[in-house]
Amino acid sequence: MASSPTGRQALIVAGNDRENWTNKSLRLCDIESAACHALLTRPGTVDLDVDWAPHSNRIAFVRARDLGPVGGFRSAGALQGWVNTRMLWVAHADGTGAHEVTAAGRGIYRPRWSRDGRHVLYVRDNALWLIDVRGGAPVRILGPFPGKPDYFGFYGHVQWPMTWVWNR
Repeated sequence: MASSPTGRQALIVAGNDRENWTNKSLRLCDIESAACHALLTRPGTVDLDVDWAPHSNRIAFVRARDLGPVGGFRSAGALQGWVNTRMLWVAHADGTGAHEVTAAGRGIYRPRWSRDGRHVLYVRDNALWLIDVRGGAPVRILGPFPGKPDYFGFYGHVQWPMTWVWNR
């Protein structure tokens, strides 16, 4: 979930079951009325890991291939194949203007906006990266992390051996 800068709206990842690789989409909800509507729905994809930029009406999220109800991965290679479809996207909070930030690469997790709303911090390739969403190459800030990432293969979540916080 990501709250708007005003606190009047929230973006949630909605869908059935626990698996991240199927039936997940973003919904924009009005906090006062509890009314929600779907955003950014694109056939064949799931939308995950949403964050709302401070002081603006922009969002960052991860879009990946929807694998359907496969129940899990039979090998680490199959899981890595799905992880490699995870891409960084930005849009206006109403879903308009959605576009992939291709320079960020693939295998993206946990995008978080910078305080200035121009940069996104994210996890990829066992490291922490920063990219200016207006253009340019990503910069590795930290990493590689000690140990290997645990992709929690049953459900497609990632768990890292360290916790990081991006202060707003």
